Order: sequence, then C-alpha cells, then structure tokens
Amino acid sequence: MIQRALEARLQPELELPSDARRERLFDLAGGYPLSAQPVVEAALAALACSLGQFDWALASRLLRSPHLAGSRSEQDARIRLDVELRSAQGLPRASVHALGGRAEAAEAGQFAAVLATATARLAGPTRRGAAAWAESFGACLAAWGWPGEIVLGSDEFQAAKHFRELLRELAALGTVAPDFGGAAARDELRRLAAAPFQAESGEPSVFVLDAYEDPGVSFDSLWVAGLTAAVWPRPVTVDPLLPIEIQRRRAMPCVTAEDCVGEARAIIGRWRARAGELVLSWPRREHDTEVDGTRLVPADVPSLEQPATWATREHLVFAAAILEPLPDDGVPPLADGVAYGGARVLELQSHCPFRAFAQLRLRAEPLAEPQTGIDRRLRGIVLHRALQRFWAELQSQQALLRLNTVDCDSKVTAAIDQSMSEVLPAECGQRSLVLERDWQRRAIGHLLALERARPAFTVVETERVLNGRIGGLDLRLRVDRVDRIGDERVVIDYKSGAVRKAQWRGARMEAPQLPLYAVLHPEHPAGIAIAEIGSDHADFVGICRDEGLIAGLQPARDFELTEDRENGFDWPAIKEHWYAWLDRLARDHAAGHAEVDPKLGADTCRHCHLDALCRVASSVPDEPGAEEGGDDD
Repeated sequence: MIQRALEARLQPELELPSDARRERLFDLAGGYPLSAQPVVEAALAALACSLGQFDWALASRLLRSPHLAGSRSEQDARIRLDVELRSAQGLPRASVHALGGRAEAAEAGQFAAVLATATARLAGPTRRGAAAWAESFGACLAAWGWPGEIVLGSDEFQAAKHFRELLRELAALGTVAPDFGGAAARDELRRLAAAPFQAESGEPSVFVLDAYEDPGVSFDSLWVAGLTAAVWPRPVTVDPLLPIEIQRRRAMPCVTAEDCVGEARAIIGRWRARAGELVLSWPRREHDTEVDGTRLVPADVPSLEQPATWATREHLVFAAAILEPLPDDGVPPLADGVAYGGARVLELQSHCPFRAFAQLRLRAEPLAEPQTGIDRRLRGIVLHRALQRFWAELQSQQALLRLNTVDCDSKVTAAIDQSMSEVLPAECGQRSLVLERDWQRRAIGHLLALERARPAFTVVETERVLNGRIGGLDLRLRVDRVDRIGDERVVIDYKSGAVRKAQWRGARMEAPQLPLYAVLHPEHPAGIAIAEIGSDHADFVGICRDEGLIAGLQPARDFELTEDRENGFDWPAIKEHWYAWLDRLARDHAAGHAEVDPKLGADTCRHCHLDALCRVASSVPDEPGAEEGGDDD
C-alpha cells in the first residue's frame, strides 16, 4: 500500500503501461522476500513441477511465465493449453507425464520437451546430499531455460543472481544435512529464498524506513509519522522471566517509564542532529477514534498550520477531473438476428445491456478455475440428464406410484450413474463420485416425494429444443420438461439454487427464462414452475392460471407483476406484459443497445466479471448466489 501510494505521488508514470523500464526514485526498507520476485517464483515452480509436486495452479503459472524457454515462440499454444486446463477442471492426475502429454496435444512441443529434460536432470537416488541436490537443481533450471528469453531488468537480474547464490548456500548445508529427499531440498531452498531481498538501485531520493530508530545516516529532511501518545514514547517492556529489581539494577532498557521517556528524547535528539529539517506528525484519528499526539515534541520544533477541514479523496478527484467529449460510437446491430446464449441473452440484457453485449457478442467470458470436488455446472447437467432419463421411461405419475421403493431407487440410481459416466471427467476421484451420487440420489428423492403428492399428471416433453423468435431475435431454447395436468400444460425447469417469484417481476426481470417459455411455447402453457431441488429439500415455485395445478404455484391474480406490487392480473394479461417486456429487451439487444446500466447498481455489479471493461468497480464483496438461469445452447 505504501509503495503504491508513493508511486502515485512521486512517480505516477510507473502506473502507466509501457515497455520502458524506469528506476524508482524511492526505496523501502527491508524489501520483499526473494521468493516473491516473479523470476524466483518461476524457478521454484519449475523445480516443484520437475519433482512432480504441482497442481493445475502451478502448471498454469509455468505456462504463462515469461521466464522459461519458449515463452514467446509458444505463447499462443501455452495460453490455449492453460484455458483448456481450466475448462477441464485442471489435470486429471498431477503428473509430469500427463502435463507433457497435454502440452504435446496442444502443440506446445517445446514446453513438453523442456519439461521432460528438466525432469530427467533430477533423476537419480531419491536421497542425496545437499551439494548433489544444488547441482541437480541448477541443471534442472538450465533445462527449463530459466530465467527466460526476455531481457531482464535490473531488479530481476539481481534477483536471479541472488537466487543462484542461494544454490551455493544450499550446497554448503552438506555438513549438517548429509542426505535428504528432493522435496525437503526444495523446501530448504524456498526457506533460504524467504529472506528479504532489496535490489541495489543507486542513491534514491526518498528512503522509507520502518522503525523508530536512529537512521545512522544524514538526510536533507526527515519526516517521522505515527507519533501518537500510545506509540511514543514506547511502552514499558519488562522481561517476565527476571525479577524486576534485577532488571532495574542492571539498567535494562525500557524497564521503567522514566527510561522510556529518556530513550525517546534521546532518539528525537539524534533525528534532529541528522536532518536539516525535521517533521514530527501523528494522525488525528485511528479506527474512527480520536487520538492524541506525543507530548515529547521539542518546544522549538515549529508546528504546521492545519486546515479547518480536510478535502476528501472524492472531492480531490472530482476537482481534478477533466470532461473529455467522446463520440457516441454505437454498437453495430446483429446482422442476422441470431442470438448466442438462448434465454441468457435477455437475462443479461435485463441485468446490464453492456454485459449482454460483452459476454455474448464479444465472448468476454471469465477464465474458469478448477475447484475441489464436482463443479456446480456439471452437477446441474447430471441432474437434468438423470431426471430426463427417469421420466422418459416412466412418463406419468401413475407409473411412478406403481413402483415400490426398491425399484424406484434402482431406476434413479441407474439414471444417475449413466448420466455421471457421460458428464463427469473419467479422472474424478472415487470419493468425489460417491459423494456426488449420494447428493443426486437425495435431491431426486426429495423431488419424487413431491411428485407423488401432486394431482395426476403426464410428462409430455423432456429437454425439448424450442426455436423461437421475439423482438427480431432468433433464440434457441431448451425446455427441461412439460407436464400435462388434465387439459392444461405446465412448463417445469430444474434449479439447484434458491428461487424467488419476484425474479419474474417488472420490465427488467431478473430471470426471464420461464416467462420466455410461457410466451413462445406452442402449447400455450397455463403455468410456469421451477422445481427447486437440494440435498435436503425440494419445492415447486411458480405461477399458474388457477389454483390446484401444482402445490406451491401462485395463482395469477395474486402475483405481484411490477415492482410497485401491482397485482390482480389474470394469466393472459401477465403473459401480455411479459411478451411486451421481453420483446423490448430483445429489440434493444438486436439494435446494439449496450450502455453500462446495471439494474441494481453495485448489487448487480458484484456478480459480474467485466469491471475491467466497463470500469465500474463494485464496493460490495462477492457472495455466493443462486444458480443463474438461462440456456447455453
């Protein structure tokens, strides 16, 4: 934080993108650990990979690192491989052979070759002396082409040089560590690299020290900050293991308050002697609490006049702002009217027109990050396919009621197992598969308990592809299920997250998927329902023409159609409103309306990944939310 503040004030050009390397005008005491330097981090990651101690995250860093051989010539292929690993939920088995094979298949042959060569350089006895490991590590890094093909800056060159010296320090440990394994040797090297590192950069104009001590050198001016009454003089420090009388008799430092005050005054005297100009300061408030400054400021040190009020950062930024006129370059309309994303087009257009344009037309999708266990998206696909298979065989509630418990469980388990074998990666761990199968069985079991208690119904459609046109857009939709109850049809969609009926309210509704089915389905359904499915419950949430179709569905006359809680509409009137609102959203997207207009401000932006493009920073932290609706066809 201090470094960024100094860069912004003293050298704002450092924050600008540029290939030119600039030396800093200031220097921070202590520095960062050597292992935090990108060039050293790449070396440690390369050693870990060669030893077989890596996961997808470390493999991703190596593929994107500029400090390895082929980083430029194979840049595109390595980035594609990184994206593939993320989409495939990482490596099935974190092995050198598996990573090399994926690199070969992705046309990153040089990466695969240096990986194989580097691994071979570490071959040998599993336990060996520190000197042998240091030599092997050096050969391994040479095989990786470390520190890379790029021209190193001064700081990077010094960091790489210092890391090579650490290999010699590792070799010197042979007298105390006659032999150990490769993992232990790398851990010892990482421990050595954890020491602070500060590159030599000549004589900076500004030094930033981190202790209230005599600096030992002379300055043109010295500013000491943070001298509150609680900090300066320093509090009494008594060793609990020695009698306090002995500590006082031996004149140990800071044993009494008088000693602390005397030490503080002596240090202030040395500050004054070493600086042509001395400034002593302290904050007026800390953590929303008013604080007092130290009482030890010498009387002849001039005080600074403080303004009555301080301008806030927002006021300063606003005062410095310059209005820059920009041409209104509109987004080109869709040429053929074919929209990518199904119902999600209208969902994102409702949330924020810019997000619909950027995510669905520019394909600005976030990079996936492999997660522990089964990905939520794959879980949803398994659930949909299992229910499709189950109802494609039974087709009616009557057939469900004829099944005994054992036969029903057998059919459910068979549908789940077949769906899991089709959807989940073959490399999923056995424990993950068992847990996922148990979750699916419990979730479907809760739903079937509700299905048995419903009025008689027949499943007439499952996973039907529905091509519809609205507002000049051609949409390809997928309807999870349609039930016939008497002479009526009800569209049902499966969701594994929380559902609210309010998401179908207003011209910019949160989830337009089911209203879109209601107005475009050729069977003119009399209701829409979401089967909210979880491992511990199942519920139906939705709207229907009249009561009695499915328990949990709200009759149309009681549904609050708009944000001002307006109700009393019948089912045809609700569908008319839905059609008009959806038609407007579709026409806006087709016409290229892509303004940044989040529906609920920061509450909408916190679930969006496009802040780097739209430059709207959310002040609300990310929170896990409900499953997002829409089709990905």
